[in-house]
Amino acid sequence: TPSTSTGTAETKILREVELEYIDRTMAVGIIDSFPYEVTVYGPEKMTKKLWLMGTESEVNKAESKIKEFDTESYADSMKLENTFFVYDLQNCTAQEMLDRLANINLENVTFKTNAYPTISKALIVYCDYAKQEQVKSLLDAMDMASTEEVLNRAVEVTANEAVARNRIAGLMSVHPEIPTMDQFTFVTADSKTGSGSACTTYVKATPEMADYIKGLLTELDSAA
Repeated sequence: TPSTSTGTAETKILREVELEYIDRTMAVGIIDSFPYEVTVYGPEKMTKKLWLMGTESEVNKAESKIKEFDTESYADSMKLENTFFVYDLQNCTAQEMLDRLANINLENVTFKTNAYPTISKALIVYCDYAKQEQVKSLLDAMDMASTEEVLNRAVEVTANEAVARNRIAGLMSVHPEIPTMDQFTFVTADSKTGSGSACTTYVKATPEMADYIKGLLTELDSAA
């Protein structure tokens, strides 16, 4: 039985879904072809398991549809027809990975992402099914932080600490992959212009994660 943990008391749950015949890429493709309001989490390398987040009703519907297609016959047919997969990046953004791939010549392999490559952690890869494992291995090797050094890095300046904490908490509610609140530091100091004080938010993370959070905060402002 999949395990369930509640997020906010009102609506959101996070449920683990185990796969028998199809893999994670196939399951994501199934979910994306229906209007379910769920978000998929979990490392792309875990090919037989994923997590769904959304209201209990939406998660139930998405899980039910996955189970409907989780058959040996469907998995076999997809292996013959499937020419793309979605790779979930762990350490860099889609744009950073595209930059790293720019000088590598991979015949009959195409990489795409969504409209926000600087904050997206997903890369869509188009290639023959027989070549997918080779490409996944390459991406595994390249999905590395530029440095393993974890330091306090500034991500934004706000009017005060309350605003800063609320913004980070808001990100955490929809992006569980970012560091927990205890990895953030909020430093309030007088403004250099003498117009009052301001709060600088720092996160203890790699450069890639800090840049990722900056991008999410920028996107948060543009969506407001």
